[in-house]
Amino acid sequence: YLENWFASEQIIERNSGVKYHYPVPSIAIMANANRISYFEEQAVALEWKGVELDAIFHAVNISVLDQTVFHYLGQEIDLKTEAVQTFKQSLIASLNRLIGLDSSWYESQIISNYFDVDAISADTLISKAITNGSPILTESVITDNDIQAFPEYIQQQLNWAVSKNYELHITQEKQIVNDWQGYAWIIIDPHTGQGGYYLSGAIAGGSSTDSSDVIWQLVDPEERSPSSGLRAFSYLNVLSSHDDIKTANDITEIEIEARGYLNEVVSSVPVTFIISLGNGMVNDAKAVTVMTDESGKASVSLRHGPEIREGYLYDDGDKYLQKYGLVNVSISVGKLPQDNISSYFKPAEGTIKVKDNSPAGPSSLSMMSYSIWAEDEYGNRIANVPFEVSADRHTPEFGDEPYILIFGADSDVQIGILNGSTTLRSRDVSFDHNRYLGPTTLKIKNENGAVIQENLYGIIN
Repeated sequence: YLENWFASEQIIERNSGVKYHYPVPSIAIMANANRISYFEEQAVALEWKGVELDAIFHAVNISVLDQTVFHYLGQEIDLKTEAVQTFKQSLIASLNRLIGLDSSWYESQIISNYFDVDAISADTLISKAITNGSPILTESVITDNDIQAFPEYIQQQLNWAVSKNYELHITQEKQIVNDWQGYAWIIIDPHTGQGGYYLSGAIAGGSSTDSSDVIWQLVDPEERSPSSGLRAFSYLNVLSSHDDIKTANDITEIEIEARGYLNEVVSSVPVTFIISLGNGMVNDAKAVTVMTDESGKASVSLRHGPEIREGYLYDDGDKYLQKYGLVNVSISVGKLPQDNISSYFKPAEGTIKVKDNSPAGPSSLSMMSYSIWAEDEYGNRIANVPFEVSADRHTPEFGDEPYILIFGADSDVQIGILNGSTTLRSRDVSFDHNRYLGPTTLKIKNENGAVIQENLYGIIN
């Protein structure tokens, strides 16, 4: 890539006479930084550790260098070719050192400027170590024992640098800055001035020093100024989340953002929201079209139900399944579908309901029947609401033969007090008070113990 870049610059230089010089990095690559923890050579954890940045810089541009040599030596000075080449080589090495050092500094400075957080690079970390009195090992003093004290992958680089007679600077002690800890080192070819600037545990030369998710603050460099209208529209983002279970008649917001072909926000885009399945309303209607604002955003209110129609049976661990409602919203721009949002909702708080199924209501008939269920204010049935049915005989002197309560739905025969819970269907309770045993009072209580139905059966003399 860089070779093609250089070739293009040379063509431009020949055709137009334009020459280039790069006092700052030409390319900066930024990515999230992850750290993997190992136990017995097995990866056991992956942690977010902020962001890293690598600055790629051009070596000295030879065309600019020739002009610099001409400026410093002058036309009148008659120097031998060897002397000029020696001067140029010295200047190349000096400029490459400067550019490399600048790039290492930028690798921390760009992160700091973008995110307003602490950051380090090889240059800044070695400077901090010197300021704090921490020793720096160089190629002239480092020993084999010193090298063996570093992690193996650092040892390999240090041995290679020493074998090449390259310049070396490395922090002898592990440096700690906020959440980051490790080593920094620099290796430079003394003849060319080109070198590498390294941080341990990183693929790049610069890193933030805290573990926050700062990369999401980064502004997209491809983002353009806002545009407007359908012709500029490319795609839609749904910004709101609808993962949690709502309650019948809850109102939530659906927020979207329109983007263009260059990833710019797009205003004045008509976005249509339609209830395509289940029961609900968008802006109190089954369908509505709204326009995106100057920030490319638009929103509608979504009402859940309130009646539960389409949905699914949910097992919350109780005896009976509960039905949850579904509302599905289809989002389109023009005639093109963009997204679908599915949201689920449960019944609201409800109460026990009782229906007397006896042909003529409470009487002296032997067998009576009731239906029991629970529902919310919107008529949605609620399962697993406890209730109690009991009967008190007014004339125990008639004997000890018990009355019988029959829980018809489950064919459970109970004597005395019946404890049950509601299902999505009505529970039928039959009562045989046996007129020969005297009058009896039947009571039905809700989950709070309050009597919601009370009837007297039998003839009191």
